[in-house]
Amino acid sequence: MASRILIVLLFLLSVAGMTANTGKKWALLVGVNEYQNDISPLRFCVSDVVSFRQSLIDVCGYEPENVFLMTDQKTGADYPTHVNVVKRLSLLSQRINAEDTFIFYFSGHGISKGEQSFLLTTNSDSTTLDTLELTAIPLGKVQEILSRIKANQMLSIIDACRNDPSSGRGDDDNLLTDTFARDLKLKRQNKSPNKPAVSATLYACSVGERAYEWSQVNHGIFSYYLLEGINGKAANSKGNITITDLADYTQTKVGEWANNNKGRQQTPWLSLQGGSRLVLAENVVSLSKITDQGSDSDSPTLSPPSVIVNSQAADPETEMWGLIKDTTEASDIRDFLDLFPSGKLTAVAKFKLKQLERKAKSTKSIAETKVESTKSTKSIAKTKVESTKLAEVIVSPKGETKMALIPVGGFSFYMDIYEVTNAQYSKFVQATGHRPPKFFQDADLNQPNQPVVGVSWQEAITYAQWAGKRLPTEKEWESAARGGLIGKKYPNTSDVDRDQANYEGSSTGGWLDSWSFSAPVGSFPANNYGLYDMAGNVNEWCWAGDSRGDQSNSPAIRGGSWNDAPERLSVSDSRKMDAEVLSYDIGFRCVIDLASAKRNGFRHSN
Repeated sequence: MASRILIVLLFLLSVAGMTANTGKKWALLVGVNEYQNDISPLRFCVSDVVSFRQSLIDVCGYEPENVFLMTDQKTGADYPTHVNVVKRLSLLSQRINAEDTFIFYFSGHGISKGEQSFLLTTNSDSTTLDTLELTAIPLGKVQEILSRIKANQMLSIIDACRNDPSSGRGDDDNLLTDTFARDLKLKRQNKSPNKPAVSATLYACSVGERAYEWSQVNHGIFSYYLLEGINGKAANSKGNITITDLADYTQTKVGEWANNNKGRQQTPWLSLQGGSRLVLAENVVSLSKITDQGSDSDSPTLSPPSVIVNSQAADPETEMWGLIKDTTEASDIRDFLDLFPSGKLTAVAKFKLKQLERKAKSTKSIAETKVESTKSTKSIAKTKVESTKLAEVIVSPKGETKMALIPVGGFSFYMDIYEVTNAQYSKFVQATGHRPPKFFQDADLNQPNQPVVGVSWQEAITYAQWAGKRLPTEKEWESAARGGLIGKKYPNTSDVDRDQANYEGSSTGGWLDSWSFSAPVGSFPANNYGLYDMAGNVNEWCWAGDSRGDQSNSPAIRGGSWNDAPERLSVSDSRKMDAEVLSYDIGFRCVIDLASAKRNGFRHSN
């Protein structure tokens, strides 16, 4: 089959007279002036990214629909909360292929605490490290997502060098820390025969320096000269602008301005991995045709850009996929993946392959993996996990929730089989008039059968009391998650994969579990006690330790989430948390004592 595909591919190429695929150009630009949680506003971050977007379109040949702008002046999905920014980056990671170029530009506050650095979005809370981790974007997270993007050529521009968000740019000793530099070093694997693998990060200043703003031009000084350079003044003798040309220009001009106007140093800094041939624009009007419009001490205006027109070559990957997309042979898909291991359709092809493989061994697969709570010990023993026996199951008085018996010595209890869903929490909101969860309007997180998120620890306690239940202690939760097995790192197993849990990770090349965010509850196999999603999907609120009902005891979360690396899914992983945190990846499930279950009308399931 491989040779047949290759012949067809060569035929398509010859008929079309195709040249090397130049790929698409993508960009995500984030600018934040106004913050919600007592963080000082900035003045020109929005104008920085708005002007840069126009230059990408006018000068660099970017299609407007491929340049995404997120600012605090926008609403909905374009409003730069930490959830929205991570979401947009993640979705783009699934659309960009090896032939493409990608730019990520952030202009706003940055902060470093401990060993981590963060980009502050509109809803960030810089009070503690815990609140930062939940409401800001760790640069490690940015690095993780950018590492999954297949584009052979990638540029990150970080105008976020302030480590004290209580003041604005240039007003205090807001330093670019070494952590920033360390976090965003990205190595590109050469996945395209047509473009060298290049990753570059351009910072507004060097370590130990300030980043200044320039009120006369309504821009940060770095962004102003960045714009001036990309609009033509950084073009080389051939009329091209490379990242090194642009970095050299901004370093010279910004350095001169800072020295002349502030008596200080500000030196934009370029971190470059791979070759130096990251070309931002071609055939730009030569420098000799650009006239200065005012000196550094005046109020200059940017030179008018030259419009560049880029043509896109045909796409053999798409052509080939059109020929085999309806195949029923897994070998056809494997051959396609051999030819296009890192293309824009790779994820689709892998999903198709998984479907075909599952269909080919459906009888065996069903017998081995499907756990049905109504079946006997015999059916459970056929699962992949090391099953013991089916737990005793009870249902609530109205039959809306199921709970499994957790037989742990002298403190046995029942636990919700599933995480509390949006549909269940909606009934609570309607019955009590309680405020809706924080993300109830987010279409990626508010589906009826998804676990509810955006609920504080105290709100989870209130829901549990309304339902006649309570939150588990960490000790209870861990006992339930282990499913009666000893010495296993994860529920049922010493390892975890995407057939078992919904998590993020960084080593598998993207979300291969089909969900970019939380999955409907019960989408993955249950553990030995019949509990679903004890690893991944959403973190779950618990009483810290084994002290239930002690209001002085700090809350904790367990289980890891769709947003966490595999290590967080360990049954023993514990994180203390602020009780008022409203996170997009924290939900909960409830437990009930045996006596309380009987007293409150819970009954055994048929």
